Amino acid sequence: MGGVFKSTDSGSKWTACNDGLTDLSVLVLAIDHQTPSTLYAGTGAGLFKSIDGGESWNVSNLTFSPIRVVAIDPQVSETVYTGTFFELFKSMDGGANWVVISTDFTDARLQTLAIDPQTPSTLYAGGNGLFKSTDGGETWEPSNESLADSFVLTLAIDPRTPSTLYVGLLEGGVAVIR
Repeated sequence: MGGVFKSTDSGSKWTACNDGLTDLSVLVLAIDHQTPSTLYAGTGAGLFKSIDGGESWNVSNLTFSPIRVVAIDPQVSETVYTGTFFELFKSMDGGANWVVISTDFTDARLQTLAIDPQTPSTLYAGGNGLFKSTDGGETWEPSNESLADSFVLTLAIDPRTPSTLYVGLLEGGVAVIR
């Protein structure tokens, strides 16, 4: 059984919320912190959006490849980033339209994406290494040489001290970068 499940009682009971999803292999979920009824689901068949708390889903025009990452700008929620293993897309209108902003991940295998909550033009991406963008994803540079040969599965930014990152590695546990 797959898809999206929702609990409204702190996890005691779960209900499937898959109306409109054409692929139940959900790889990533993101919730809009400004409008919590808006969610994005990256699946093996592309990107889907819900504006009613997951009760129904609409497919976006990104349906050609599995979507691995989704991140919503914490200050301007109409700005959304999503990506496949190899490409990163950006929408400035809540997912209605998308543009490719980076194909720098051809060898990196994009696996995770995080936005600095205090400076949303700063993004971090992980996969085969850790990368940083300070221009909203237009250009990327390696962020930490010691992680150049590591596979980054997930990352999180400390919301109070965004210069502190937690990086989950395929092998090697968790790295803290300050």
